[in-house]
Amino acid sequence: MRWRGFLLAAMLAAPVANAQTAATPLELEVKIPLGPVSGRIDHLAIDLKRQRLFVAELGNDSLGVVDLAAQKMQSTMLGLKEPQGIAYEPSTDAVYVVTVAA
Repeated sequence: MRWRGFLLAAMLAAPVANAQTAATPLELEVKIPLGPVSGRIDHLAIDLKRQRLFVAELGNDSLGVVDLAAQKMQSTMLGLKEPQGIAYEPSTDAVYVVTVAA
């Protein structure tokens, strides 16, 4: 089980690693304030077509939606129980959030 998880992570990371070369270091382009967020923010998903970033805000029990084109917070969905996983599926235009059972 552990090995498969490693392979999946390596396969997913490979396209990103190939896109960035040693000659072009990462540079900060912009800082977008998320508002009063507490706790961890380590789960993100992106809608490339609409340029939206979904942020699982664990400590706030919420999901933040950032409008990347406008460089500002678009909205916040409250009432989630410790969101710890998030995915966006473009074919159905759906956001999936994993939360702790009540």
